[in-house]
Amino acid sequence: MNSQTVPLILASQAVPRSGLSGGDLPPHVAVVYQDKDNRYEQIGQGRTMRLPEALWTRYRHRFDVDTSDHEAEIVIPERQLPSIEPAFSFVATVEVGFRVCDPVVVAQRAIQDGLAVVRTRLIEIIRPICRRFTIDRVPEAEVAVNSRFAQPVPLPEGIEIYRCHTLLSLDRPSEAHQRKLRDLANSGAIGQIQQTQTLARVRGANDAKAVEEQGELARQRTRLAEISAMNIDEKGLIELYLAQNPNNAAEAINLLNQKEAARFEREDLQNAARLKLFEFLVANNLVRGPQVSALANVLTDRVIPHQGASAVAATPYAEWGGGQAALPAGTGPSAVPPTPPPPPPPPPPPPAQPAPGRPAIPVSLPPEQATQVIQPVQPAPAVPPPPVPRPPAARPPAAAPSTQSRLPQSPTWTATPAQPQPPAPATPVPGATVQPIYLVVDESAAAGRWAASLRTGLTRLVDDLGAQPEVTAGLRMAVLGLGATVREAAAMGTIQAGCAAASPAFDGTIDFAAAFTDLLQRIPADVARLKGAGHRVNRPVVFFLCTSQPDSTDSWAALRTGLTDRATLPAAPNIVAFGVAAATTWAVRAIATRQEFGFVAPPGTDTDAAITAFWCSVTNSLISSGMALTRGEPALAIQRPDGFQVANEEV
Repeated sequence: MNSQTVPLILASQAVPRSGLSGGDLPPHVAVVYQDKDNRYEQIGQGRTMRLPEALWTRYRHRFDVDTSDHEAEIVIPERQLPSIEPAFSFVATVEVGFRVCDPVVVAQRAIQDGLAVVRTRLIEIIRPICRRFTIDRVPEAEVAVNSRFAQPVPLPEGIEIYRCHTLLSLDRPSEAHQRKLRDLANSGAIGQIQQTQTLARVRGANDAKAVEEQGELARQRTRLAEISAMNIDEKGLIELYLAQNPNNAAEAINLLNQKEAARFEREDLQNAARLKLFEFLVANNLVRGPQVSALANVLTDRVIPHQGASAVAATPYAEWGGGQAALPAGTGPSAVPPTPPPPPPPPPPPPAQPAPGRPAIPVSLPPEQATQVIQPVQPAPAVPPPPVPRPPAARPPAAAPSTQSRLPQSPTWTATPAQPQPPAPATPVPGATVQPIYLVVDESAAAGRWAASLRTGLTRLVDDLGAQPEVTAGLRMAVLGLGATVREAAAMGTIQAGCAAASPAFDGTIDFAAAFTDLLQRIPADVARLKGAGHRVNRPVVFFLCTSQPDSTDSWAALRTGLTDRATLPAAPNIVAFGVAAATTWAVRAIATRQEFGFVAPPGTDTDAAITAFWCSVTNSLISSGMALTRGEPALAIQRPDGFQVANEEV
């Protein structure tokens, strides 16, 4: 249809100077004349000039223009009407009616095919309307196009579109895309319906199962009510089970034995708790003298009923908190009567107590550093008090409760009063777990100005730890002085009160390379000795105090890396570094094995006070670690000194 034409100029001829030009034309034909000055003028609707007019006229040419109504169907193909998405477009079928409204303009422009002009103008008008719509809004776009032609639309070519009805559709790619979207939407709707049906089936199954379970619970409650009405004890229940299951006699007997074993276990736990409470009260001087005897009499009937009141009071721990008190095997009918205990040994001297005003400093850090790698030099064994014999029993005895539940004596830095008699060191027990400790203390010439604080702190650390042998029994400590060389102030061994390390020398400049070289040789040797004595050894800990700054890391960084490399040195230690005075953050951070193991005193801190805080931190850390060892926990407890900052913080 787009190949058809609609001619608007029906005839074009020169105006004759003689003779007649013919009669008048039909009403739908307008006559337009052109004069010699190229001006156009319409004379009447279809009227031609008469002979007199033609003889003297100024017109030279005549155009017969068709002004009738024309109807046509125009198809605007794909790619001519793009949608809001350029990749997709509309196709339009337009039924259009048009006429000439200005014959002069048509003649001036010499418009031969009116339909071609109308088609071009329709595309220009419809295209911007279609660009506002997506391809899924075809009806809305169609309404918008038809609304544009609700009134006659004049064109600049002297043509008027008096009617236009457009039918929009999609081109082939757009239609395929829309079909795919519809299929996906339908699939989603079907899937949603199927999911709804599945959920309904699951809910129905769950409801049915809930009803079934409620019925079963109701039946069980009925059976329990009937059994309760029979007033049957545990033994009767087992007999009832045996009557219903005569072939399971062995299982019934096993149930009875389990019941008795559970009762014995509860008794042992209760006895252990009572005994621990008694040990705690006595060890911390919360009860004294007659109170001890009275409390022992109260506990006698509950903890050791077959031994009488003297059995508890006769043990060394009942008076001083020492020894190994044991609970009885049980009080059931099958228990064998206990053997009377031997005469009690003389009580040990009272444990060292902290000076007045000495605050307890809490210490806690997660246990991460336990490895079996070391053994201390064996100290001279002390003679332990004879243990109280445990009475035999008809069942396996429960494990004896620990008697190491004394509170640790937290250090202070006031004068420690002299003890009339230092407590005996704990006897090394082969196979026990020990914790090696190395104190590396700066004794260079630069540290000499704080000699008093360094000497006093070391002495008090040894005294405070040695005063609590039950806490520090698992600790082994060596003290090394670091200047230009390493000096052994105290070899690896147990910590004993009154056995202070040799005084520092304070000479030369600090040499970190010497310290790491010495530890590389010393630690494996100590490990071998400790393991040779049959101990299980936790990973060593090095407490490193420096007051001055090394020249650079060139001489000692590789040694420090080799010391802490667990692949090449299985006994590689954890290093806790402390820096005061001129020690720098980068040096402390380079020494410590972990960021949270490096501490520095901020600039401007009083150095004597910082050194005192260092000794207090080490003492509390070792006490907490010793307490963890007595409980069988391989925990390393590190406390930040008061006033110090972690080395990775801004200082």
